[in-house]
Amino acid sequence: MEQLRTSAEALETEFLANRWTLDRHAWHQVSDEIEEWTGRPLAVSSERKALTMAAEWIWQRSEEGALSSSGHQSIPFENGSALTLLWRTQTRENQARRFEAIIIAPGPVRSWLDQALLAGSDKAGRATLLRDSGELLSGSSADPTGVVRRTAAETGLPWTLVLSANETSRAAANVDGRRRLLSFGLAAIILLLAGSSYFLWRVMGRELAVARLQAEFVATVSHEFRTPLTSMQHITELLKEEDGLPPGPDQDERRTFYAALERNAERLNRLVESLLDFSRMETGRKPWHLRSMDAGVLAADVVSEFEKQVAAQGIRIHLELDDASPFLVRADPDALGHALWNLLDNAVKYSPGGDAVHVSVRRHPRGIVIAVKDDGLGIPANEQREVFRKFVRGDKASRLGIKGTGLGLAILSHIIDAHGGAVVLESEEGRGSTFRLVLPPDGGRVQDTENQMRTETTPV
Repeated sequence: MEQLRTSAEALETEFLANRWTLDRHAWHQVSDEIEEWTGRPLAVSSERKALTMAAEWIWQRSEEGALSSSGHQSIPFENGSALTLLWRTQTRENQARRFEAIIIAPGPVRSWLDQALLAGSDKAGRATLLRDSGELLSGSSADPTGVVRRTAAETGLPWTLVLSANETSRAAANVDGRRRLLSFGLAAIILLLAGSSYFLWRVMGRELAVARLQAEFVATVSHEFRTPLTSMQHITELLKEEDGLPPGPDQDERRTFYAALERNAERLNRLVESLLDFSRMETGRKPWHLRSMDAGVLAADVVSEFEKQVAAQGIRIHLELDDASPFLVRADPDALGHALWNLLDNAVKYSPGGDAVHVSVRRHPRGIVIAVKDDGLGIPANEQREVFRKFVRGDKASRLGIKGTGLGLAILSHIIDAHGGAVVLESEEGRGSTFRLVLPPDGGRVQDTENQMRTETTPV
């Protein structure tokens, strides 16, 4: 008999070592015989029983074709408790299907529920977990008067959760009312936001439509001006060349008139071309012909040409170059020249009584800087960003009757943006302004720019 018990214990050790492949019926038959021979229950851990029971449940559902690709289930376990099973099936690229499952014993579920209750108030109420069949899984017995009841379909968890009130708290009794109140408040906020967004979208749509109409109007009117203006220029040239009067006061006077007509025709032509360019820039149709060039040579040419326009006013343009070597940038010569001309024109217009404008070209770690400085009216701090917007002019300029379209600095901003540079304005009311065009060197780009006008107190 002793030898049989010793052999049965050795068989039990071998059996529990997971070295045999047995189905459920064979396993129960062998375990029953070992228990009979040893005279005691088989020493199988609860964890192993849980794993076996869950695996058996999965296998049966898989054989029956009733196992979904993912889900959760509560499975009856020993002593009226239950196992919680969660699973999913994944198919990854170039890999076979992979089945993953998590088995949670009753103990961790109870511990989780206890900790959840302890995290709140001791008077918050009682929580109960039920199986789909209604059997108690964890917590105290379900109270039919529970104020909150959520099924597995609602929570996505494999249990039904019931939260009940107790005698020491009335907080749970107000949960539904508070939830409804919060829902109504949230709905009201969402409706308010939706309505505001709709009206804001309508307003922005109208503003964009107006801006588009303005740009189209400017382009159309500019095209209409172009034809008569070209004729005026040709006629002026013919009059200058074919004046048959003999030399004398009459001829000198006529030539003076022809020269004035020519200057004004050229000025009007520049204005029309500026309007057309601005319309193209606003709609993204402006072509940019960038090439390597010397910014110093460009500045000298523009200054020389501009001096001819202001010579009669007695204004001098001082040009200062940092050194004699080339200031190489990658730019569109016509566009960059247009930007510099606008700055010179503004410096003269907004410097009543002034007799000089200073232009400098120099090197800087951020690139090449072209600066235009005047001693004119200056720009108040609160207008220094606004003046770069289209059709915006300073209050003082309007009061003094200084003529202008309000497009010069807007065109300048577009041009410098297209070159990857920045416009830096330093100005003080009554003490003049300095505009600096910061351009990247040939093959580089100005770093940390906002692609818009920026004001600085420290000179670049």
